[in-house]
Amino acid sequence: MGFCSRILSSYPVPPNGVDAASYIFGIFQVLSMPMIIYFIQRQASIARQMGKKMGQKLVTRADAMSAASNTIFPCFIWWLKTIAFANLFGGVANLFLPLGSFFDSSSGRATAWAIFIYPLAGAFDHFSLEGLGFLLCQRGVGDIGQRRAVRAGLVSALITFSLLVPTIALTGTASYACWLAWETYLLVIYLGVWILPRTCFFRRPAAITLARFWVFLRVINILSLSLAMAGNDFGYCCYFVSESIGFGMMKNFVIYYCLLVDSKWWQGTLGDFTARRGTNLQDPLLGIDLKLDIAQQLARNVDSMENAISLNSNMCSGNNGGGVDIINF
Repeated sequence: MGFCSRILSSYPVPPNGVDAASYIFGIFQVLSMPMIIYFIQRQASIARQMGKKMGQKLVTRADAMSAASNTIFPCFIWWLKTIAFANLFGGVANLFLPLGSFFDSSSGRATAWAIFIYPLAGAFDHFSLEGLGFLLCQRGVGDIGQRRAVRAGLVSALITFSLLVPTIALTGTASYACWLAWETYLLVIYLGVWILPRTCFFRRPAAITLARFWVFLRVINILSLSLAMAGNDFGYCCYFVSESIGFGMMKNFVIYYCLLVDSKWWQGTLGDFTARRGTNLQDPLLGIDLKLDIAQQLARNVDSMENAISLNSNMCSGNNGGGVDIINF
């Protein structure tokens, strides 16, 4: 057993006897919760500052541009909170319920607790992550888009749970095969979001940015697992670094950045979007004070447009047949 494989199951850290790798990963996950709370508080602070200036009629173009560049839409706050609690759940499981303690020392197999808790933590994570990703692939962010995103998140959570249960329950090659199948599933869906033609699959620019990050992370994980399955100890270290740094910490910054990109896109301030047209489409809307009920109704109308407009179901084949694509406004 090499150093990398030993660190995943050895070097217990008191007082709970957690192995060093689980302890580090758990710390990263728990710390990510206050990080996301900070992002949410930052949004509230920006909104309060802009509200105060609007009340005093002191909003300048620079203020409006700054708000457009540093504010995410309120509909995303719920998803950020869900991601935060998923991080906390997974971190607590790694810190206080170490995976090694759930294995029977005589048989080497996982107990019922391990088979349930760790797949549940993974399902919670991927409900929020794939749900948010699917929302970025919708033509609107109102009630209809949110409901679709929740359903997509639930489907991903079910698939994740179904594949992680045999991963924990089985041993050897069978366990690695289930884990590899789960990583491949995630790679395929995010690769599709990244590279499919827009005429075949609509998504907003933020979805593509997020998909690139997940494709990069999943490729590293699959290569690491392949090395581990081949008996190369370096694969264990690669997987640990990828999950701890990439999934445990970096994903929070990437998600927040993508939500800022999405906000810029809706407001017409996304750099490459305006540069291609040589105009500042956001000028008529900068500094506008839109009432909450009006904004909510606007979001619902954008969602319902997809149902009202006859979109050709064969757009992937190149036969547009008069279908109308909803554009950014």
